[in-house]
Amino acid sequence: MLFGLSVFWVFLSTQALATNVMRNEEISFQADERLFTLYTAFNTCGYDLENLKMEKPFPTYLMSETRLEVRNALKQKTSAFYSFCRFIEKHQKPWFYYTAYVLALSNPPEFKLDTAVYKGVAEAEVYTALENLDKEIAAFYRKAAIHSLWKKHLPAYQKEIDYYRKHTKMWLKKVSDMFGQNSSSERLVILPNLLEAHYQADIKPVGKLKYILLPPRCDDYTGESTIIHEYLHILVRSVLKESMTNTPAIQRIYRETKLKTANFSIRENYSTAHLWVDETFVRVLTYKITGIPNKIPEKKWLNNLVVMGFPLAPDIARGIDEYLREGTLLADIVLKILKDIKPEIVLRNYNNVLQKYKEYLKGRVFPKNN
Repeated sequence: MLFGLSVFWVFLSTQALATNVMRNEEISFQADERLFTLYTAFNTCGYDLENLKMEKPFPTYLMSETRLEVRNALKQKTSAFYSFCRFIEKHQKPWFYYTAYVLALSNPPEFKLDTAVYKGVAEAEVYTALENLDKEIAAFYRKAAIHSLWKKHLPAYQKEIDYYRKHTKMWLKKVSDMFGQNSSSERLVILPNLLEAHYQADIKPVGKLKYILLPPRCDDYTGESTIIHEYLHILVRSVLKESMTNTPAIQRIYRETKLKTANFSIRENYSTAHLWVDETFVRVLTYKITGIPNKIPEKKWLNNLVVMGFPLAPDIARGIDEYLREGTLLADIVLKILKDIKPEIVLRNYNNVLQKYKEYLKGRVFPKNN
């Protein structure tokens, strides 16, 4: 890796695209040259994260074909990305800082910062924290001849867009069918990112738009669960008020379980009870709607969520089943479930599940390191 950035990329991987869209559509699909430029720079500056693993004929991680081709194309152009890599090294900010900044830029080759978007984004401080990123990315775009690289790989992005355009509205209909209503007036922009690691998806709100960034597809990843999961975040956040998660019961469970959570990214990414409850609702609802991950019984899957640091999952799952049968709207479901939470019962179940998991680990035999 270049310029000693390995620690930075490990940090970014625990965090988590747009050209002009049609404003009158609830869902748009775009290939984005700005994000392609940013992720090309990331990859050339040492972003090596990959999650898709092949065991045979020998263990290896598999990047997407487009990602590999782009990385290989720029191997000999170190002078083109030296300055950009140094910028990243000096500005080791969370992942969303860079994507938020890029989403506020005009299309290449200008990369001009849109001050209207600047004022409307919640994380407006990113633009001062990453001052001059627009100039750096514009210089990288020119020196590395990104536009010719983009034109070469645009058909692969268009193929992804055609796939998602065909399936997304059908997937989101499952959500509206579940709640018996048009669940959101938010405008979504679906953006494939073939230069990202497999399974690394994210959502980025900018102004009145919600950008869903999708990683490369593979045999066991179709994008359905990600789109539904991120769409559900929009719905849940629209009804989950801070006051609902600021109760003594919720705060107690959050405090007493957070430090026991072994998963570092869970502890860091859900730094408030509000974010933590939101994520729990979304994960449970995603399973209810899609059945993903399939072949895993619901009780086992819920226990896995408890171990991961989401002890409210079983109560939320039971509440969703009960209130959906009654035809209750999502806003009322969320409120009723949270009011019914009993800290003593949740914490007792959490400790029991955690203890069983520890006993399970003790009984496992792990290969020794030579």
